[in-house]
Amino acid sequence: DGRSLLPLLDGRVAERDSSDRTFYFQWDARDVPERGLCFAVMNQRYKLVQARGNLRPQVIEQYAQVSNWHGPKGGTIAGPPKYELFDIEADPGERNDIAARLPRLVEEMKRQYEAWFEEVWIGRERE
Repeated sequence: DGRSLLPLLDGRVAERDSSDRTFYFQWDARDVPERGLCFAVMNQRYKLVQARGNLRPQVIEQYAQVSNWHGPKGGTIAGPPKYELFDIEADPGERNDIAARLPRLVEEMKRQYEAWFEEVWIGRERE
């Protein structure tokens, strides 16, 4: 579902040559992933995170243990979607949610996620 990162990791390709890469993550812990739940979209500068939607108690507990979700960010992974945007160049610790300042970027990254989900998951169902 993507391209190998090996050339970047072993030095055959310079980092600047990989700047067009966008990464997609989905961790909703269902047998079949559900659109819009527990995902992230990350490019060279920004990361959009929607971590809510998984209602399995053991997943909620595991997530709380391995992240700082209940720490500085606060909140819970249960409940309606919440889109957080981070400038990973300026804020690599992802402490400052800038989604309210860049709503068009949030919408664009959501569209990118939707296209990826359609291609990767829905496309498989049609095969």
